[in-house]
Amino acid sequence: MKINKALAFVVLLTLSSLSSVGIAHDMNIAQFTFIEQEQSSHYRLLVNNLPQSLVPNQQVKLPPFCVLSSRRESQPGYLPSVDLEFNCRELKAGSIETQWGSDGGIIELHYVDGRVTSKMLQGARAGTTLPLPDWASEEDLDLSFFKTVWLYLFLGAEHVLIGLDHLAFVFCLVMLASGRNLLYLVTAFTLGHSLSLALSFLGAVNLSVAPVETVIALSVVFMAREAILNQRAKWLNLPTSSPMQSIKIRMALAAAFGLVHGLGFASVLSDLGVQPGDTLIALTFFNIGVEVGQIFFVLATMIFVFACKRARVDRHSIPLTLNLIGAMGLFWTLQRL
Repeated sequence: MKINKALAFVVLLTLSSLSSVGIAHDMNIAQFTFIEQEQSSHYRLLVNNLPQSLVPNQQVKLPPFCVLSSRRESQPGYLPSVDLEFNCRELKAGSIETQWGSDGGIIELHYVDGRVTSKMLQGARAGTTLPLPDWASEEDLDLSFFKTVWLYLFLGAEHVLIGLDHLAFVFCLVMLASGRNLLYLVTAFTLGHSLSLALSFLGAVNLSVAPVETVIALSVVFMAREAILNQRAKWLNLPTSSPMQSIKIRMALAAAFGLVHGLGFASVLSDLGVQPGDTLIALTFFNIGVEVGQIFFVLATMIFVFACKRARVDRHSIPLTLNLIGAMGLFWTLQRL
């Protein structure tokens, strides 16, 4: 009993701390805009689309042959943004190290003649590194095919693994079935969100993000309730409907909620500044990345359940976890409303 109480306390403490994250789709992806100046040695860089939690007064490391001439930051109460102007004594290749965009950045080049080009850049823990633009050539924006594929694979997997509401929903799916039936449920959910992701990203479906996020939170509440009832019936040996009818209904629900979750994925992909030529690559490999992250989490959840059963604490830890997931879903619903 002491072990059960200790485990319950750990799970409660962990999930309570996670429940403070109301919007589970935010990624630290910054917008970097270079504006070509009349003098080739002068540069202007605008940084915006920064998360509200970040302050704009982060250090920017210029190449050693460049000197900062001015820096303007947004005032408190406004969306975080930075406006930098600098000049370089030499016109040669170099890079700018920033502390924004740890999940990546969208870099845009605005030419004097009105042309605009953009590309997605991969971030790093410290932030995104920007190539100093060569206004006479656009090659510095080009990524190889394999780098582009890896970038969208990584972003898709990362997004689903930091999306607490998506993970909570998948956790409940694992609690609803096992073996072949679990494969059916996960497949139905995958088909649902893959379809709506494609339709929304390609412009065939256009819905506001706010109600979509609210319905995603409600899906967590509903599925947590279903998982709790399923676990209770299993442990108390209560009669249930025929297995085939039950799995068909649950597959339909998983697919329906998958359609809504896919719209949430599409809102993130649409914010990544995908070039028209990369549309198919971005859509395909971002979605594959989502599936990779989802499969990883399903396996991790199965290991968690197995460990609870081996420790003989599953009758306490699993219901507690499901109830807390339902509470988190309700919290997210109210916050998003």
